[in-house]
Amino acid sequence: MGAELSALGGRVVLLRHAIGLGAEGQIEPGIYQADLTDAGTAGRLVDLVRREHGPIGGIVHLLPLAEREHFEAMDLAGWRAALARDVKSLFHVARASAHDLRQAGDGRGAWVLAATTMGAAYEEDPSLRRPFFPGQGGIAGLVKTLALEWPGVHCKVVGLDADDPAALHAEQVLGELTAGDGLVEVGYSGARRRTLQPRLVPLDPGGPLRLAIDSDWVILVTGGARGITAEVAAELAERYRPTLVLVGRSPLPEPDESPATRELASPQGLKDALMESMRRGGQAVTVAGVEAAYQRLLKDREIRASLARMERAGSKVRYHQADARDEPAMRSLVEETYREHGRLDGVIHGAGVIEDRLVEDKTAESFDRVFDTKTESAFVLSRVLRAESLRFLALFGSASGPFGNRGQSDYAAANEILNKLALHLGRSWPGRVFSISWGPWQKTGMVSPELQREFARRGIELISIPTGCRLFDQELRHGGRDHPEVILAGGA
Repeated sequence: MGAELSALGGRVVLLRHAIGLGAEGQIEPGIYQADLTDAGTAGRLVDLVRREHGPIGGIVHLLPLAEREHFEAMDLAGWRAALARDVKSLFHVARASAHDLRQAGDGRGAWVLAATTMGAAYEEDPSLRRPFFPGQGGIAGLVKTLALEWPGVHCKVVGLDADDPAALHAEQVLGELTAGDGLVEVGYSGARRRTLQPRLVPLDPGGPLRLAIDSDWVILVTGGARGITAEVAAELAERYRPTLVLVGRSPLPEPDESPATRELASPQGLKDALMESMRRGGQAVTVAGVEAAYQRLLKDREIRASLARMERAGSKVRYHQADARDEPAMRSLVEETYREHGRLDGVIHGAGVIEDRLVEDKTAESFDRVFDTKTESAFVLSRVLRAESLRFLALFGSASGPFGNRGQSDYAAANEILNKLALHLGRSWPGRVFSISWGPWQKTGMVSPELQREFARRGIELISIPTGCRLFDQELRHGGRDHPEVILAGGA
């Protein structure tokens, strides 16, 4: 690749990812090494290259083509390391190069191209499919977000066939660098070039049932008793009365709210009462402390209301405080569920957080919080669930995954990993595994008022809570195993 790019007139610098192989920096003329999974180290290396060779004009990310252990053999530490190498390294290098790339992009000359080994993942003929690492879906989500944030930079992710020779890989990557076709995602299966596009597939709610849920079912729901997952769980309770096992990081609130705030509704009234309570308790009254107490009170109210609604509908409800990324805790919970109920029929995975910032303004720590929350918890579920007896696993994602979204590089990357994990698991698990890339919902905490106004300006219709719950119920009962990746948006 380097030789071919040099022949085209480019100045090529090779960055090698290395952990524990010596000091970071230049090891040969034009060749540098460092731990690219560390934000500080990657940033220093890019600065060094800039000082010695001039502004960065393009990035070709080939680390994902390196050999790795198979997904089935990975433990959580291996999953984290692979995602750091494939996805986070690209984020760190792209963020450190952002100023140069944007300036070069003003002249329509800059580019970011990332390669994966997912080119043959979508072959309809199983005999032609190649094993793929679902974590590489995060590269696509990240690159599609870069394309939206940096419209003057040519951004593209290229899925290659892992079984093809390196010479063909180089030829295909070089062809995409010079294609100028405006595409952001392409894939190769052998010599065949494909694009991945959503396809409209009507779902007949009056058609035959594929899943018949009843009151004997036991359903595990991650994401706590708040937000989208709580709304969906409450809808299932009202329709079918299954046993619901809810998992969230928030502690279970006391059954009754304090009399000091119970009858209050206005934000200022609640904060005044909280400040008075803090003074009486001898606590320091600070703006940050009052705001934290106020947010905790609102979360507790939402949890109480959600649990009460589910129980009123007739469901047995159990709430467990746990971090869905904690594999021992989740394994213990699953085993406890089987001991207590003798079964676990379905899982809805909705754990997630957002911290929207453009790539240049996004810290590595913030990226990790958003990205790890979704990806590590999904991996843990793939390891602790008993696939042989599970009827369904639904992974709740976002349309930012398949399409990218400004300010959501971490969230888009994580959600596209969920999509590819559903594709991967769905081919071997007997029950249905599917991801839902949701469009924005109304009033669920994941869409700020500012973002709602932006969606309205762009003509994007928000999903009402009743509509979203109805769509999920229909997809759950009537959707097929041949649709592992589903997009549901406003107006659907």
